[in-house]
Amino acid sequence: MTLFFNISQASKNTNYEAASRYHKVQKKYFKNIVDAPGLRSYSHRMSKGYSDSVCSILKTLVNEKTVCVIIDDMRTHKTLYPRDIYNTVKSINHEIEVVGIPEGVKPVSQIKGAYGLGEGRRHWDKVFCIGSHDYDFIVSNNLAARDDLFIVGVPENDKVKDAISNLSEDYILVVLNFVKGGYPKYDLAKPVPVNIETFEKMMLFKLQKDTGKKIIFKIKDRMNENTGGESEHLRNILPEDLDYEIITNVECDVDLIRKAYCVLSYGSGMMLKSIMMKKPTVIFREMGFTGMFENYPGTFSVGDDYSEIFTKDFPEKQHQFLVQVLGTEDYFQSREAFSKSITKIVDNK
Repeated sequence: MTLFFNISQASKNTNYEAASRYHKVQKKYFKNIVDAPGLRSYSHRMSKGYSDSVCSILKTLVNEKTVCVIIDDMRTHKTLYPRDIYNTVKSINHEIEVVGIPEGVKPVSQIKGAYGLGEGRRHWDKVFCIGSHDYDFIVSNNLAARDDLFIVGVPENDKVKDAISNLSEDYILVVLNFVKGGYPKYDLAKPVPVNIETFEKMMLFKLQKDTGKKIIFKIKDRMNENTGGESEHLRNILPEDLDYEIITNVECDVDLIRKAYCVLSYGSGMMLKSIMMKKPTVIFREMGFTGMFENYPGTFSVGDDYSEIFTKDFPEKQHQFLVQVLGTEDYFQSREAFSKSITKIVDNK
């Protein structure tokens, strides 16, 4: 039996609209679902009280018949519960395998934190890596043994394979992060303000003039951010004659990207999907964390000439980048890799 225990932002008891798509998919395929108490605020997730409430419920769910516990997002510098979940599970049965899944596509400087390796002691027995980018860093720095690491990719990205046969070029997609500011420095550059000058340097208005296509601004939905306020900020600075639309939550980001003529973004995990579709894709260093896209050939600074992304040779460069960071020529086998890895872990007990 597979049981899902939704905690923090994933719990149905937390008022967080962005989790609704996850809940729909989960309910479609699984019946055994338990939701933890909801978060009162974004900072509540970092409290000992919340971690204690999570582990109290966990003790009623894990027993001697449990063979494996998977923790999605095991950052221990942001929350207490990955560490406490690990300790709780081991106190019930030390033989249970605890598998960790990292959060997001991170730059080298943040891999230790994303994999819960920043405290000198990890809180998992095995871990799933997004690709060779993370795997190679962990192995070369002796942070974990090879036998404890499994490269599985991102299972959701397998849906891109079906989308490739039905691509269109309906609009210019701009994916924004921290519209009203939030970070003093990203991994590779200082942030630039989201304003008219920045959009001009991004050649956004020229793109619309040259192509005649509508601009879709996708704002990342965060529990600790007022997306309504961010949308209003955008509307206040954009020209009245600009043909655009602002969106936050989408039912399917694969479908959103599938219809894009090109994509302008930061180092969001969504961009793996865009690059897999061979969409002309720009990662701007000043618009957010660059993450594993540091060596992506479409990574530029705001103000750079990025016309290369529209050349006929660029899709092959995108493919080579994916092979480099994911560690495979066939990057649409993540679900199979995930399933096989779990089976191997359980069978080897």
